[in-house]
Amino acid sequence: MAGRGPEAFHADLVEGWREFRSRQWLMWATSVQTQVPPGVLNRIHAYDVAGSLAMMPVGQALAGPAASALGADHVLLVAGVTSFGVCAALLLIPAVRGLVRVDVAASASGRTAAAPEPSRAEKR
Repeated sequence: MAGRGPEAFHADLVEGWREFRSRQWLMWATSVQTQVPPGVLNRIHAYDVAGSLAMMPVGQALAGPAASALGADHVLLVAGVTSFGVCAALLLIPAVRGLVRVDVAASASGRTAAAPEPSRAEKR
């Protein structure tokens, strides 16, 4: 990092943040798809997306005033620490740490996983 300016540091910080968030989203999406029964997966996913999209304008509205009051560096630091803290707190829950794929759990117990219900198009 010697000889690199603050712009390069901020670019690295933002890129690292994006990588962390993309991995976090991937783990969340995989967990939802493997743990939620197929019959309600669409509904759960719709609520998940609706909640995320509803909170996006709130975060954007608060980011500007927070950056003006505290500085952009502090806001990014607080956001990063908060995200890391939430992930760490979730991993403290034994049921979350012990998540396994539903089909793997079913085969380990000697049962077969239930076949997904046919879609409306397949029923025709």
